[in-house]
Formats: sequence, structure tokens, C-alpha cells
Amino acid sequence: LIITAILNGLGLVAAAAVGVVEKLIAFSMLPTTAFAAALSAMTAQHRGAGMMGRAKRCLKMAIALSLVFGAGCFLAAQLQAPALVGLFTGDPRVVAAGSGYLRAYSADCMAVCFVFCMNAFLSGGGHPVFPLVHSLLSTFLVRIPLSFFFSRSGGGTLTPVGFAAPLATLFSLLLCLWYMKKVGSSGLEGGSAAAPSHG
Repeated sequence: LIITAILNGLGLVAAAAVGVVEKLIAFSMLPTTAFAAALSAMTAQHRGAGMMGRAKRCLKMAIALSLVFGAGCFLAAQLQAPALVGLFTGDPRVVAAGSGYLRAYSADCMAVCFVFCMNAFLSGGGHPVFPLVHSLLSTFLVRIPLSFFFSRSGGGTLTPVGFAAPLATLFSLLLCLWYMKKVGSSGLEGGSAAAPSHG
């Protein structure tokens, strides 16, 4: 809501372009969201069974599969941004503004593959508070300030503002990597239950 309010100050064309791009980005992130939801449940199950080593392999697989879709959406945005924005509007001004915004924003389609899956892994692994904390920090310390700054210094174009989202996600990724290293093996191994015997 805050970012929408900031960008609405750039005029009706910018507001329309942002609305279109947000729909495209939300759609492109659906596979990553689905993999993250599945990973959270799988991590919790593996944690209960004392098999966090397998859960970590699931994390790597979820990131890899998410990246297939994320990279595809990023490439599509770079190569066909006007066509994608044009699916929602025929206004050439909105298409032009939205294309630049989409190209910059689309880097987030790949960055969230790591953060969403790490969030799911941490939540399922018994650390649900940290994803909330780092998400709030990245939003209020990085994305909102950068969106405001770029909207005022970008010469009236949306392209610089589009970089605020992936930069905020990168900040979250660094925090996730730091936290996972901090808690280490002992903090993510879960219970002491032995792996089930099949013999």
C-alpha cells in the first residue's frame, strides 16, 4: 500500500503500468510459492522424523525447480516486455512505462526462488519468526526507502523503481544465509528421532 501510494504520485500512466506489472509478477511467482508451500510441509515432516539432511536436499531441489520458472519469467520479461504488458492494455504510454518497470522488477522472479524456499525451510524447521522479521526489515529498510528515492530521482520513469524489489529480496537473502549459518547444524537438525528402519 505504501509503495502504491508512492508510485501513484508519478501520475495515472505510472499507476496503470504498476498495476499491470504487479499482476504479471504475481503470476510469475506462483510456481515458486507452490514449491515453497510444499517444502514447508516436507521440512516439518522430516524434522519430526529427525531427517533434516533429507529436508536440506529438498530445499536445494525446491530452489532449483523454482529457478527454472523464475529464470524463464525473467527472460520472457527481458525479451518480450511490451508484448506482456500489452496483454492488459493497448495504451502505448502504459506499455512503454510498464515495459521498463517489468524488465527491472523481473530480476525478483529469480531472487525470490531462494528467499521463498529458505523461508519455507526455516518455518518448517522450527524457526518461523525469522522469516517474518527479515521480511519486515527488507520491506521497511530497503524496498520502501528505495522506491521512494528512485521515484523522486528516476526522471519520472518507473525503470529505476523496479530495482527496489530485487534489491530488497537480495537483502533478505543475505540475512537468510547469515541466519542459517548462525543456527548451524544443531539448530536445524530437529528432533533426535532416528531414521525409520526398513529392515
